[in-house]
Amino acid sequence: MCPDDRRLSAYFDGEIPEALQQSVVQHIEECSLCSGKLKHLTEIRRELKEAPEPNLEDSMDRVWRKIQSKKAEKEVSNFWNRKIYIPVPVASAAIFLFLVLAISFIILLNKEGENDVAEVPIQEEVINVNVKNLEELLEYLNSQDTVVEVTIRLPEEHIFHLAGEPRLLRAVDYKGK
Repeated sequence: MCPDDRRLSAYFDGEIPEALQQSVVQHIEECSLCSGKLKHLTEIRRELKEAPEPNLEDSMDRVWRKIQSKKAEKEVSNFWNRKIYIPVPVASAAIFLFLVLAISFIILLNKEGENDVAEVPIQEEVINVNVKNLEELLEYLNSQDTVVEVTIRLPEEHIFHLAGEPRLLRAVDYKGK
């Protein structure tokens, strides 16, 4: 049975205990698949050692310019978008003071309003209009130039007769009917 890739990599890096090292060496000599994996790891190590060191100056300059531009954006940011930190006791006191002033102002306005307004007695005028149906009542009310309060008195007799089927109409649909 082949060792897993982690154990083979640990053998390659010399990190495997000596007790297991002999069994892995014996398996690699017999297994072409595992010896191929070991050769592949050897080629990768060789290529990495021969590769030139990357030039990180360009990357560092690009990152530094980006950091500077972000910093400049923050400095130019809008006055109204900044964060303001207020301690909780100070905020609570400010809210309490605002509420006290608002309630005092409302009470003061109500007291001033009581003295300034003169009460005028309202005279009620009762007009009796005898109509036979609701259409006549609506015609009468439409002929008036003012808004009036209407009290409808039903007949004294408690017997009502059905006259057709009831219909529900919207005010918009009623015009002219």
